[in-house]
Amino acid sequence: MNLLLRYLILCLMLKSDKAKSSKPSYSDAIIRHYRILPHDMGFRHHVPNYRYLSFIELNIQQWLMQQRPTDKLGWVIASQQLTYIKESFLFDKLALHSQLLAWDKKYLYFRHEFWVKNDLNVVALTKIVLMLDGQVQPTRVIVQQDEQAHPVIKTWQDNLNEIKKLTPIK
Repeated sequence: MNLLLRYLILCLMLKSDKAKSSKPSYSDAIIRHYRILPHDMGFRHHVPNYRYLSFIELNIQQWLMQQRPTDKLGWVIASQQLTYIKESFLFDKLALHSQLLAWDKKYLYFRHEFWVKNDLNVVALTKIVLMLDGQVQPTRVIVQQDEQAHPVIKTWQDNLNEIKKLTPIK
């Protein structure tokens, strides 16, 4: 319920900002702050993966709304990777920094950093695809530049390709 409330507040804030401000660059970082509340905690008294991924979704939604291609343009997560560096605790204030890192014809690649005070706690990568009326859209609907690669994304893609080659688990 809290995530839904956070999402609605985010959408209302962004819709009001849409009319007032100029469009930010697609490479500008999105920085949002979240407080870890009791319902964000898992049964082992830590913040579980799905909650970090939910915070990431809110930042990506904010980025997409700020780009303003069309209200009907949606997105779907194609892949994510999350690495814990340090534990986050109840009532910690997280600062989530998200930024478009690279893109190709089909996917946008974001990097994310979760900060508590001055400590980097979690890093993540997200690959998304843009959707309109159930159809995959090229990334040029937002980024009108040639593809931009990044060594981190290349390594991630190579790793995913190797995983796909593994013998299936039976």
